[in-house]
Amino acid sequence: MNEVVWLHHSLPRTAWFDLEPAARERYEQAFQEQRDASERLGGRGGGRFHVRGQSDYSQVEIWFFPTAEQAFDHWSRLVTAGYTTCFEFSNQVGQADPADAPFT
Repeated sequence: MNEVVWLHHSLPRTAWFDLEPAARERYEQAFQEQRDASERLGGRGGGRFHVRGQSDYSQVEIWFFPTAEQAFDHWSRLVTAGYTTCFEFSNQVGQADPADAPFT
């Protein structure tokens, strides 16, 4: 079975900027704990990147998971930690087309 890629685009909501620094730090720690848990459960982070140009979002985060269910679990845990309160977002999940050659 092919590895699943999860692309997550985000943009901070106004509520994020209105938080006191200590509250923002608590959220950041909670989100990082979920990312760390996903890695322990078999996910692999591909990095977070600043998006420039014609985009509705300011960051994209790339993850690889053994299954789509693990990608969904990752997202569910972030939501439970309060992620959607702080960020606008868009998610895409996909698999490599087995007919395509890998990037070289």
